[in-house]
Amino acid sequence: MFDALRRDVRAVRERDPAARSALEVLLCYPGVHALAFHRLAHRFWNRGWLTTARFISHVERFLTGIEIHPAAKLGPGLFIDHGMGVVIGETSEVGENVTIYQGVSLAGTSLKRRSATPPSGTTSSSAPAPRSSVGSRSATAAASAPAPWSSARCRRTPLSWAFRAG
Repeated sequence: MFDALRRDVRAVRERDPAARSALEVLLCYPGVHALAFHRLAHRFWNRGWLTTARFISHVERFLTGIEIHPAAKLGPGLFIDHGMGVVIGETSEVGENVTIYQGVSLAGTSLKRRSATPPSGTTSSSAPAPRSSVGSRSATAAASAPAPWSSARCRRTPLSWAFRAG
């Protein structure tokens, strides 16, 4: 674990001209803190302690502003610079020596759960599962279900009446 921390500090020192010392990087860079928390959460996730792992990642997000799902796979040499608002989702895989800046989201777009094994009848186990865009719904689904912001789905409270148009 200390080797990984040393590698994180070295990556910051190499890529950030504002980093003055290893001690400053270790104490003042939230990207380094988020990666350390992620490694701990990832260990719990891989051992089946899913709730503990999610709690650790939740604390990490509260402290650093960087949200990394415990199941995400992060390569060595990752540098998160000005990381407020960075989101790395469950299915994300980040390679070696990558720099991520603020406001970047790396996540899948499918709202459907899918199993880790390919469905029966497929010939290639390496074929990626199809993903759909969050905003795309079929015409029949859009016609049958009310939009998430429509009044049919909102509770009527005094505050919601104030924002209602018309």
